[in-house]
Amino acid sequence: MASGRIAEVVRPAAGGIRRHVSDLLEHLDGSRFLPTLFAPEDFLPDRPIPNLSRHNVDIRASTDPLRDYRTVGELAQLLRGNIDLVHAHGLRGAVVGGFAARRAGLPYLFTVHNLLPDLNLVQSLVFREMARKANRVIAVSAAVATTLQSVGLSAQQIAVIPNGVDLSRFDRPTEPDRTRAVLGLKAGERMVLGVGRLASEKGFDILIEAFASLQARLPDARLVIAGDGPEAPRLRMQAEASGSGVIFLGHTPDTVPLFEAADIVVAPSRQEGQGIVPLEAMAAGRPVVASRVGGLVETIIEGQTGLLVPSDDVRALAEALKNLLEDPERRAEMGAAGRHRVRHEYSLQTQVQKIEAIYSDVFQRTA
Repeated sequence: MASGRIAEVVRPAAGGIRRHVSDLLEHLDGSRFLPTLFAPEDFLPDRPIPNLSRHNVDIRASTDPLRDYRTVGELAQLLRGNIDLVHAHGLRGAVVGGFAARRAGLPYLFTVHNLLPDLNLVQSLVFREMARKANRVIAVSAAVATTLQSVGLSAQQIAVIPNGVDLSRFDRPTEPDRTRAVLGLKAGERMVLGVGRLASEKGFDILIEAFASLQARLPDARLVIAGDGPEAPRLRMQAEASGSGVIFLGHTPDTVPLFEAADIVVAPSRQEGQGIVPLEAMAAGRPVVASRVGGLVETIIEGQTGLLVPSDDVRALAEALKNLLEDPERRAEMGAAGRHRVRHEYSLQTQVQKIEAIYSDVFQRTA
């Protein structure tokens, strides 16, 4: 018998937020917690979750005061009498979910997955009003927690719980050579992999430019990019103009075979709350080259599990890639160190247990 009925409230989301919510819905201890998803109709978990209870809620990506007011009322009605604790995700989900929880007379907490953006006066006032009465706030990295404190949240209210990786996904046998052959790579060619949403903040334009420079010196290098997003058409045009033969895979549900096949994984982000892709790369035993921004600085140990370079620095990124591609022994050492780090510090089991402990603490304090 579950001891707490948990509403997982989420805005339109892809990437890390969707992965995080999917993991919670699947791995929460069902003998203690019964989760229900409250999300936009087009929000789908990363994978089918048997017997998932859900309600479609009209939470939009952008603010609309009148529409949001109606959505808060509708959500509060769904929550009242059916839910014991609200856990919201992302700032939009937090605002709508937080105010709905208050209207329904329920405790609530929320997770902030990204660095807090610049808020105008109205947005800042609304966020602070919602946040100051939250029972707890979860940040996925210390960098995210710092941005929350900068707008007035206390350190005591914030719990830093990094995202974790389901290591069982990386323990199953794969066929790297077959994956590389399917991608069209020839024997001996070296594979650089980028995975993520194709949006400006992810910096794939910088990666493509850096790779074009790199390929002039290492013609046997190949760049594979898995993911989709608003920048996809422009990035394809950029790659075509560079003549570097970038392989675009589009949306790829299962990226584990790609990580296993890669020599290096790149996260060229301009901003990053934490970064699940580098964690997955490390779980696969692959070194990571990433921008020195946000939570990436906490995830990657410079010189041990990967290399960090300034964001938007084409030359530095190309040089880091070249140095690692030319040093297979160092790549192997970094990959092994990364896998050890994820196994001991970033497992999904640890992440879920810490969130469950937050749920239990809120229940005890509000009983």
